[in-house]
Amino acid sequence: MIADRYRNDVVELKHATSSAMCSLPQMAMADYLRSGEYDRHLVRLRSAYRMQVDKMRFMLAQHFPPGTRITEPQGGFVLWVEMPRGNDCIEVFNKALERGISLLPGILFSAARRYKNCIRISCGQPWSEALEQSVIELAGMVSPNQ
Repeated sequence: MIADRYRNDVVELKHATSSAMCSLPQMAMADYLRSGEYDRHLVRLRSAYRMQVDKMRFMLAQHFPPGTRITEPQGGFVLWVEMPRGNDCIEVFNKALERGISLLPGILFSAARRYKNCIRISCGQPWSEALEQSVIELAGMVSPNQ
């Protein structure tokens, strides 16, 4: 930060806001990071997300109409789903929203409003019967090739 003539004021504010940082949580976090437990946690978390993504991909492929294409991400927990032509992501989004199903319409990811037949689905939630029913319901909102 270049504060020029306000440098002294900035230094004083910075000192006032950071000098009272609570040491105990910082020391606990430092110990946690040093212990290797955080790294083990990340390994377990990545494995859980991979299984959730794989399960969601399987369920989407099983229940969505033929012609649906689903990404196979190398990381993360989000799937890009290309529905058969003729599907409008906004219509699917609105229907899903009415049923409490969360997804993002593909056109949000294009300044040119492309990807009208695409949706983005998060796989960040642990798998459950309710989630499985939502996938089946969502599949019913998607029309086969038109």
